[in-house]
Amino acid sequence: MTDPADPDQLHNVISSQGTSIGRHEELAAPPAIPPSREPWLPPPEHFNGELSTCWVFLSQCALIFELPPSSFPLDRSKRAYLITLMSGRALTWATAVWEQQPDICVSLEGFVGEVRKVFDALFSGREAARKLIQLR
Repeated sequence: MTDPADPDQLHNVISSQGTSIGRHEELAAPPAIPPSREPWLPPPEHFNGELSTCWVFLSQCALIFELPPSSFPLDRSKRAYLITLMSGRALTWATAVWEQQPDICVSLEGFVGEVRKVFDALFSGREAARKLIQLR
């Protein structure tokens, strides 16, 4: 007969129970959920200030801001992203606005509104029509 106080036997029994409990916990644990990836869109073409492409450029940027919201948590990061996608006269204008008129850059809506006033053909046409009507 074995001695119940035998330390080696006690150690083996405890190890065996620990292994059994470990297997049981593995079987009982829910399967790990893989981390989800946020959707990604390629950046739009650089906007050079051409009136006919302003609306499309701003729409594409708005979609990018919606899909992975964690990528652009602040209005300031969104405005900076817009400016990095500008070239030519649009970049020259945006750089001047960023440096000299910070009040325009306070909100994303304000900045986009100014971009539309300067570069959006539809907005410019509507604004011209409104001013003509006011002349009457």
